[in-house]
Amino acid sequence: MHATAMGLGTCWAGGSRSDMPFSLGNDEAIVCSILLGNVDKEESFKERLMKSATHLKTKSAEDMFTSKDSIPNWFLNGMKAVQKAPSAVNRQPVMFSFENGKVSATVKDISNTLMAIDFGIAKLHFELGAGGGKWEWGNGGIFTHEPAN
Repeated sequence: MHATAMGLGTCWAGGSRSDMPFSLGNDEAIVCSILLGNVDKEESFKERLMKSATHLKTKSAEDMFTSKDSIPNWFLNGMKAVQKAPSAVNRQPVMFSFENGKVSATVKDISNTLMAIDFGIAKLHFELGAGGGKWEWGNGGIFTHEPAN
Protein backbone atom coordinates (compact mmCIF):
# COMPACT_ATOMS: atom_id res chain seq x y z
CA MET A 1 0.00 0.00 0.00
CA HIS A 2 2.87 2.35 0.73
CA ALA A 3 4.46 1.55 -2.64
CA THR A 4 1.29 2.35 -4.59
CA ALA A 5 0.83 5.55 -2.54
CA MET A 6 4.33 6.53 -3.78
CA GLY A 7 3.22 5.95 -7.39
CA LEU A 8 4.92 2.58 -7.89
CA GLY A 9 3.31 -0.37 -9.62
CA THR A 10 3.05 -3.60 -7.65
CA CYS A 11 2.37 -7.24 -8.42
CA TRP A 12 2.14 -10.16 -6.00
CA ALA A 13 3.57 -13.39 -7.39
CA GLY A 14 2.93 -16.67 -5.59
CA GLY A 15 5.56 -19.39 -5.42
CA SER A 16 9.26 -19.24 -6.03
CA ARG A 17 11.71 -19.74 -8.86
CA SER A 18 14.72 -21.99 -8.98
CA ASP A 19 17.00 -19.28 -10.38
CA MET A 20 16.98 -16.96 -7.36
CA PRO A 21 20.32 -15.19 -6.75
CA PHE A 22 20.49 -16.55 -3.19
CA SER A 23 20.04 -19.86 -1.43
CA LEU A 24 17.52 -20.91 1.17
CA GLY A 25 17.99 -23.10 4.19
CA ASN A 26 16.24 -26.47 4.40
CA ASP A 27 13.57 -24.97 6.66
CA GLU A 28 12.99 -21.89 4.48
CA ALA A 29 10.67 -21.29 1.54
CA ILE A 30 9.53 -18.34 -0.52
CA VAL A 31 5.76 -18.41 -0.71
CA CYS A 32 5.31 -15.13 -2.58
CA SER A 33 7.16 -12.12 -3.88
CA ILE A 34 6.09 -8.55 -4.33
CA LEU A 35 7.41 -6.93 -7.48
CA LEU A 36 7.77 -3.14 -7.41
CA GLY A 37 8.62 -0.67 -10.11
CA ASN A 38 7.73 2.22 -12.34
CA VAL A 39 4.96 1.45 -14.81
CA ASP A 40 3.68 3.20 -17.89
CA LYS A 41 0.49 5.17 -17.31
CA GLU A 42 -1.19 3.30 -20.15
CA GLU A 43 -1.18 -0.50 -20.39
CA SER A 44 -0.02 -2.09 -23.63
CA PHE A 45 -2.34 -4.34 -25.64
CA LYS A 46 -0.46 -7.40 -24.34
CA GLU A 47 -0.81 -6.22 -20.72
CA ARG A 48 -4.56 -5.63 -21.14
CA LEU A 49 -4.96 -9.07 -22.73
CA MET A 50 -3.03 -10.82 -19.93
CA LYS A 51 -4.97 -8.92 -17.26
CA SER A 52 -8.33 -9.83 -18.76
CA ALA A 53 -7.31 -13.50 -18.96
CA THR A 54 -5.96 -13.76 -15.41
CA HIS A 55 -8.17 -11.44 -13.35
CA LEU A 56 -11.71 -12.22 -12.41
CA LYS A 57 -14.21 -9.46 -11.76
CA THR A 58 -13.92 -7.92 -8.29
CA LYS A 59 -16.67 -9.08 -5.93
CA SER A 60 -19.05 -6.52 -4.51
CA ALA A 61 -18.56 -5.70 -0.83
CA GLU A 62 -21.97 -7.27 -0.12
CA ASP A 63 -20.78 -10.59 -1.60
CA MET A 64 -17.92 -10.71 0.92
CA PHE A 65 -19.84 -10.36 4.19
CA THR A 66 -22.91 -11.58 6.03
CA SER A 67 -24.98 -9.71 8.58
CA LYS A 68 -28.49 -9.57 9.94
CA ASP A 69 -27.67 -6.35 11.82
CA SER A 70 -27.58 -2.75 10.69
CA ILE A 71 -24.11 -2.07 9.29
CA PRO A 72 -22.11 0.93 10.60
CA ASN A 73 -20.22 3.14 8.15
CA TRP A 74 -16.81 2.12 9.49
CA PHE A 75 -17.61 -1.52 8.62
CA LEU A 76 -18.66 -0.58 5.06
CA ASN A 77 -15.47 1.48 4.68
CA GLY A 78 -13.48 -1.56 5.79
CA MET A 79 -15.25 -3.73 3.23
CA LYS A 80 -14.60 -1.20 0.45
CA ALA A 81 -10.90 -1.44 1.28
CA VAL A 82 -11.12 -5.27 1.19
CA GLN A 83 -12.57 -5.02 -2.33
CA LYS A 84 -9.33 -3.37 -3.46
CA ALA A 85 -7.06 -5.88 -1.69
CA PRO A 86 -4.97 -8.11 -3.95
CA SER A 87 -5.66 -11.84 -3.82
CA ALA A 88 -4.49 -14.89 -5.75
CA VAL A 89 -6.09 -14.70 -9.21
CA ASN A 90 -8.45 -12.08 -7.72
CA ARG A 91 -10.54 -14.78 -5.98
CA GLN A 92 -11.14 -12.76 -2.80
CA PRO A 93 -11.73 -15.88 -0.64
CA VAL A 94 -12.19 -14.16 2.74
CA MET A 95 -15.69 -13.89 4.22
CA PHE A 96 -16.47 -11.30 6.87
CA SER A 97 -19.33 -11.36 9.33
CA PHE A 98 -20.94 -8.58 11.38
CA GLU A 99 -23.13 -10.09 14.09
CA ASN A 100 -24.14 -8.58 17.42
CA GLY A 101 -21.72 -5.70 16.88
CA LYS A 102 -18.73 -8.03 16.33
CA VAL A 103 -16.69 -8.47 13.16
CA SER A 104 -14.99 -11.74 12.30
CA ALA A 105 -13.22 -12.99 9.20
CA THR A 106 -12.78 -16.53 7.91
CA VAL A 107 -11.28 -18.37 4.99
CA LYS A 108 -12.23 -21.92 4.00
CA ASP A 109 -8.75 -23.46 3.88
CA ILE A 110 -6.24 -21.67 6.09
CA SER A 111 -3.71 -24.46 5.41
CA ASN A 112 -3.53 -23.32 1.76
CA THR A 113 -0.53 -20.96 1.77
CA LEU A 114 -1.85 -18.53 -0.85
CA MET A 115 -5.27 -18.45 0.81
CA ALA A 116 -3.60 -17.71 4.17
CA ILE A 117 -1.69 -14.83 2.56
CA ASP A 118 -4.92 -13.51 0.98
CA PHE A 119 -6.51 -13.76 4.44
CA GLY A 120 -3.85 -11.57 6.07
CA ILE A 121 -3.95 -9.03 3.25
CA ALA A 122 -7.76 -8.75 3.44
CA LYS A 123 -7.69 -8.35 7.23
CA LEU A 124 -5.10 -5.56 7.00
CA HIS A 125 -7.11 -3.76 4.30
CA PHE A 126 -10.24 -4.03 6.45
CA GLU A 127 -8.41 -2.64 9.49
CA LEU A 128 -7.06 0.34 7.54
CA GLY A 129 -10.39 1.01 5.78
CA ALA A 130 -12.31 0.84 9.07
CA GLY A 131 -10.08 3.57 10.48
CA GLY A 132 -8.17 1.46 12.97
CA GLY A 133 -8.51 -1.53 15.22
CA LYS A 134 -6.97 -4.88 16.03
CA TRP A 135 -7.64 -8.46 14.93
CA GLU A 136 -7.45 -11.51 17.13
CA TRP A 137 -4.98 -14.00 15.67
CA GLY A 138 -6.24 -16.81 13.44
CA ASN A 139 -9.14 -17.91 11.30
CA GLY A 140 -12.40 -16.61 12.78
CA GLY A 141 -10.64 -14.02 14.95
CA ILE A 142 -12.68 -11.05 16.17
CA PHE A 143 -11.90 -7.46 15.13
CA THR A 144 -11.98 -4.76 17.80
CA HIS A 145 -12.69 -1.39 16.20
CA GLU A 146 -10.38 1.28 17.65
CA PRO A 147 -10.66 4.40 15.52
CA ALA A 148 -7.58 6.61 15.35
CA ASN A 149 -8.04 10.01 16.99
